[in-house]
Amino acid sequence: MHKYYRIILSLTLVSFVMSQQQSVCNDREYNRLKTKISNNGAESLTEREWEYYKLKDNQCLELKNIEETKKVVPHKWTLMEQMGCFAIIGLISHLSFLRKHKL
Repeated sequence: MHKYYRIILSLTLVSFVMSQQQSVCNDREYNRLKTKISNNGAESLTEREWEYYKLKDNQCLELKNIEETKKVVPHKWTLMEQMGCFAIIGLISHLSFLRKHKL
């Protein structure tokens, strides 16, 4: 019986971790460079810092645009989310069947 609970917990954790995204806008180095630019100007950055800042700034803008779009468009479940839900529902119904028939 504990084996099924472990499977349910594992599937739940995997689907949760896969659905989470690290926000580019919260990147420590990006925020440090952003502060450095606001305090000292863009010319205070090295070429390498400037390239990193531009990359992360574009990624952050894209992420913000996607988040704005999600507010307007209803959420569509990804295949991974659907599979995780179906697997959990199936395991729960299987567990209730086992309990009911005392197997």
